[in-house]
Amino acid sequence: MKHMLRHAQRDGTRCARRYRPALSGLTALFLAASLAVCYLVAPAAQAVYAAPDGGSGRFESVIDWIDWTEASNVNVDNNGRMILPDGVNSTVWSTPSRIGDGLWRSSQCSISEVETHYEVTHEGVTETYDAGLVVGYDTGSWIGDGMARLYNDSTRYDNGVEIDPNYGVPGISYRNVNVRSGLPIGIANAQGGRYNESANAYFKIQCKTYIVESAVQPTKSEIADLPKTELPMEGFVYADAEGSNWKSGQYESETVAPIPMDGYGASDVKWRYLETARSQGCTVHSWVGQRDFPYPTGVKNGFQLRPATASGGEASECATRTTGSPSNYEGYGPSSILFMEKANGGYVELKGGGVSAIAFGVVTYLDYGDAPESYGSAASLFQPNWERGELGEDIAPSPAPVGAEGTWYDLSAAQEAGQAVRVSAPDIRLGNFTDPDIFQYYSENADLDDRYDSNVDFSPPDDEDALSIDPTAPVGSDNWDGIIRTAPGLEWTKHDIICHGEGNIVGWIDWNHNGTFDDAEASAPTVCPASGRASLTWTVPSDVVRSVDGETGSASSTFMRLRITGDRNPDGSLVVPRATGVTLSGEVEDYGKITVMVPTLELIKTVDNAYASEQVPGLSAEQWTVGANGTVALSGQGSTGGPRAVDQGSMTLYESSDDPQAVGYQAGQWECTETPGTDSETYSSTVSESTDGEATLTVRNQDRVTCTIANTTKPGTLTWNKVEVDGSTAIGGSQWTLSGPGVPDGTVITDCVGACAAGAYTDQDPAAGAFSLTGLRWGDYAIEEAVAPAGYRPVTGSFAFTRIEGSSVEGALIEAEGVVNGGVVNERLTGSVSWTKTDADNGEPLAGAAWGLTGPEVPEGTVVDDCVAEPCTPGAYRDEDPAAGSFKVGGLVWSEESYVLTEVAAPAGYQMDATPHAFVITTDSLDYAFAEPFENSKTSVPSLPLTGGLGSDWFLIGGGVLALVALIVGIVRRRRAQA
Repeated sequence: MKHMLRHAQRDGTRCARRYRPALSGLTALFLAASLAVCYLVAPAAQAVYAAPDGGSGRFESVIDWIDWTEASNVNVDNNGRMILPDGVNSTVWSTPSRIGDGLWRSSQCSISEVETHYEVTHEGVTETYDAGLVVGYDTGSWIGDGMARLYNDSTRYDNGVEIDPNYGVPGISYRNVNVRSGLPIGIANAQGGRYNESANAYFKIQCKTYIVESAVQPTKSEIADLPKTELPMEGFVYADAEGSNWKSGQYESETVAPIPMDGYGASDVKWRYLETARSQGCTVHSWVGQRDFPYPTGVKNGFQLRPATASGGEASECATRTTGSPSNYEGYGPSSILFMEKANGGYVELKGGGVSAIAFGVVTYLDYGDAPESYGSAASLFQPNWERGELGEDIAPSPAPVGAEGTWYDLSAAQEAGQAVRVSAPDIRLGNFTDPDIFQYYSENADLDDRYDSNVDFSPPDDEDALSIDPTAPVGSDNWDGIIRTAPGLEWTKHDIICHGEGNIVGWIDWNHNGTFDDAEASAPTVCPASGRASLTWTVPSDVVRSVDGETGSASSTFMRLRITGDRNPDGSLVVPRATGVTLSGEVEDYGKITVMVPTLELIKTVDNAYASEQVPGLSAEQWTVGANGTVALSGQGSTGGPRAVDQGSMTLYESSDDPQAVGYQAGQWECTETPGTDSETYSSTVSESTDGEATLTVRNQDRVTCTIANTTKPGTLTWNKVEVDGSTAIGGSQWTLSGPGVPDGTVITDCVGACAAGAYTDQDPAAGAFSLTGLRWGDYAIEEAVAPAGYRPVTGSFAFTRIEGSSVEGALIEAEGVVNGGVVNERLTGSVSWTKTDADNGEPLAGAAWGLTGPEVPEGTVVDDCVAEPCTPGAYRDEDPAAGSFKVGGLVWSEESYVLTEVAAPAGYQMDATPHAFVITTDSLDYAFAEPFENSKTSVPSLPLTGGLGSDWFLIGGGVLALVALIVGIVRRRRAQA
């Protein structure tokens, strides 16, 4: 911290002294108050040079010193000093101090009416000097200066104590020891007194303070042309900057007559005592008294600072010469600081035998937030209440010192009595305390400014006291446990926010945890009521994020910012503060570790691709949309991406996919449980049964709900038939070789008839000739006939199915040759019958017989004639055997019905045998052969009648033949009728 605010280290130019003079000086500061509105993003304020822990002054955290570098109209002398001549005016801007992003504080001070004319006569010789003023003087150039102990850049001091007090080492001259403050902020007289005659310097000083707008830190020369806003001042502070003597020949003092602010008179100016620096053991007192002094433009009435004893007698400063050779000086002070309320400048008299100095600085009370940097800077300029320390009211007059007139006050005695000024919290504030911050302490948990003492006496380090937060507090107690229990779209109200004064209060909560306070995250503004207990109401945005430290899937705790301001718009109405920027009154309080408990929902899609294959992959979870429809809708591809805030009450859970393969999945049931890792209070949410992937979820309280739904691939099926050539008649008994994804080599499917066995790659259709395979993986399948049905011609080649995939899990035969209406056609095999005709006497083949053939599908009247020579006449039901007496008829269909052969014409000269010969062609015996030949006997030669006509034998034979034919026809008809 020691060097955080040091912008530069400047040793300055040592002011050589021709002899040990009486040392005196003056320091003035002015205090700025806020009456206008200025809204800009405001990062940390930075003091120009002063460090927070270098000096022991009570106001280190609020004074931003003005350095006098680059003052106008000055000359540089041979010693490197900047000299402002008599009669010349000078203006200077203080080095801009950053109080915001694009926002800088700078004060413009003007010096005029400079008069340093000095005449002294010694031994009859008159010496005349018009040396002017030195600007940029480094306080502490004289070892006895108490001011350097109060305020410095911490290079040589730690809380007002010299880090290396080697000035007291014998043999080292004080002139060669650097005990400067490091702050080139002084204005001094260039010419010291001679021959025990004081050299007086007079000038007028006035200052104004501005907030300057610039994207980057402007140079002093740029400030005049930049946009800026003047800040009205609260008052003016001056101090004895160096040790002074008040004794014969060395009467040294500092006097300032106040210049009241516009609108105020001299009687409105109040004088308050701030503090005194004096080395331990020194008994010299610091006094102040009201007197007239001879200002060049006329007599002025002001307050004079000078030392005296406790009883008012003449006295020297505390810095005394030590014994030894060479001698040194040790001790400092007394140096006192006074505050003039309602003054913005003064007429100054520097009276002394040596160098006297004056310095100015802006006193600004700024309160900053301390949330992480991403939340932006929020600052409030505030004016504390000044208590005690008022001359004539809180501090009673003392008898005037020896030789003095007017009303006088013993400041050292007042300090010992605890009567120095005390500042208290401002009228408009949050909580009961407000501490000034040197700059914005961006911190991880919004607690850094509570860990640094502001070094003021009106507030403890922790001024975030508008809310009383106790993480162990039970719900409903006076203390708040820091947990916000709500839901999107609801209103949440924080009661009992402590406040004071008439001002608008607004709060912000980083509901969406994006590291900023968005406009939509603000509460409704409310004016601090007379009761001092305000209530703020937020409407919880839809993008709220559950923020619970240590809870799996939730964000860490979030941040809250509260602001109050009494700033006014031009129409007199109260300004509504924003999350960032500077207000000219009020306070800002940041709170970390704010827990936000809202109900959340996480939807997760899982996919079981058990029936997908490498050939036809399944869908991924990301190819599905899962969602919930409620006041807060959410959806996602495969999931909703972690717990997301939802409203309380009922909502519809759903799933969908535009992918055509999605129809190949079976939707499961939505299953909802408390999200794992939840810092649960009570879980009570429920979900209904699912229908087609939809269910109703009822979310209660601040439950964290995780819902999952699993979709499973539907198994594929193959169906085909075995049919006759007519395309419809089923044929049972075939076997098929199956190929496809995951099908083992050599898998044969057997036609199931009746009860079908369970198992992979088994026919599940009990009908003969009908096949159904289930439980198949997605992909391309084909079959080949392994075994044809008995009696049918085997089919060759492979038959492919339509692809099994999500869009169609039912594979069907692709139309091709041999496929009709989803069935594979098999042609029936035909059989044959063979027999022989022989002579009954010698067994020799007999040619010329004719046979009638009846049976399945045989046309009526079919006669088979004996083929006796090659080639046989082709055609249905013709003899195919060219051997005489040998018959073979092919093309006979197999059937349970019998065929019948009956001889209808015997070979010439033989008796016809009309005995019917039945036979059956079966699937397992397609070629039927009569084992025994059919025999015919020779006929006897009939006698001729005497008349030469036919004999009676021919008529008898003809009648018998006709009777036999009639018998055969009758038998055939009966059998057909029976069939």
